[in-house]
Amino acid sequence: MHLFSKFYTEEIVMKWSENPLIINFKYNRGRITTPLAHLLVSPLKRKFIASYPRSGSTWMRTMLTNVIDSNSNSDPHIFNRTIPGATLTRLRLAYAAPSPHILSTHSMYRPSIKRVVYILRNGRDSMLSLYRYTTVMVGINMEFDTWFSFYLRGWYGPRWDQHVESWIGVGREKLKDDMLVIRYEDCCANPHDTLGKVCDFLGVAYTPGDAQRAVELSSIGNMKKWERKYVGEINDENASFYRGKMRNDEWESLLSEEQRSEFMRVSGEALHLGGYT
Repeated sequence: MHLFSKFYTEEIVMKWSENPLIINFKYNRGRITTPLAHLLVSPLKRKFIASYPRSGSTWMRTMLTNVIDSNSNSDPHIFNRTIPGATLTRLRLAYAAPSPHILSTHSMYRPSIKRVVYILRNGRDSMLSLYRYTTVMVGINMEFDTWFSFYLRGWYGPRWDQHVESWIGVGREKLKDDMLVIRYEDCCANPHDTLGKVCDFLGVAYTPGDAQRAVELSSIGNMKKWERKYVGEINDENASFYRGKMRNDEWESLLSEEQRSEFMRVSGEALHLGGYT
């Protein structure tokens, strides 16, 4: 049930949810709150996992938490305490995060971040996942054409290309060896080795057996069990938070030629930086 449904009809709530001004405020308020949150956690000198939304950071946090806490069993409540987000609503968790003191963020590059794992995913796949996350998953019926026009204007926060260029461009130049870039696609192909690289970089002690167990517990099937426990039965696959990697060419069936051209116009340089074609 929607937060406002006690006071307003479902029809009014849906109109609010689809209103460009409401969308702009909801997804861009982080431009104010995120800098403040990072300012408040900067004295802690935490290590970070950073990514554009819908790029695999939840999966990586889950696997890491399964290594750090052998009893976590991929429980979202536990990995949100173990590797919390750097947000104002989770400041208490950020200050209480256990060793090895890791936080997560969807922020663009910030000089206050001194050591970071940046998770990179093909922008076309991240964008489609964000589309589903901001519409189908929360019950908003919006055609992709409309959503894409809002995305290009930055109404869902910084675009993928802006995020990637801030990290792979400026961030990598500033951080040098204190930045590890991993690709979501490589993690899908070989999660054990990728998890091992991240553990080594962040100072997380592990054995090959720990990594194997962490990956197995972080399967889509197991995560969906937790989703059903905390959220309820999900009848539409597109409405699930945990969808995993779909077809590599899925975006081709959704984007028109004009939209592909426009995406390449704004994201071509970022795709090149990330090694995508």
